[in-house]
Amino acid sequence: MVRQWQELFHGERYSHSLFPIQPDFTKLSEAYNIPGYRIDDPSEARTVLKKGLAIDGPVLFDFRVTGQENVYPMIAPGKGHQEMEGIAP
Repeated sequence: MVRQWQELFHGERYSHSLFPIQPDFTKLSEAYNIPGYRIDDPSEARTVLKKGLAIDGPVLFDFRVTGQENVYPMIAPGKGHQEMEGIAP
């Protein structure tokens, strides 16, 4: 979301750290005896979310998205919760 804010509200002045190698978060969740699910395709999300949310206890969801994907809804700087962007009024 930092990239998104820099793009939308700070004149595309990017300041970031690149982490080209990420841990396997589902394996990490297993190390803590927590169920973990990796979602690579949006069409999988509903099914996997239902499965995970049916579990009594913590669950990790690792949603894989492109680096340029924006996250909505969001609250722009200086706006209130009632003024979220990305949702219908």
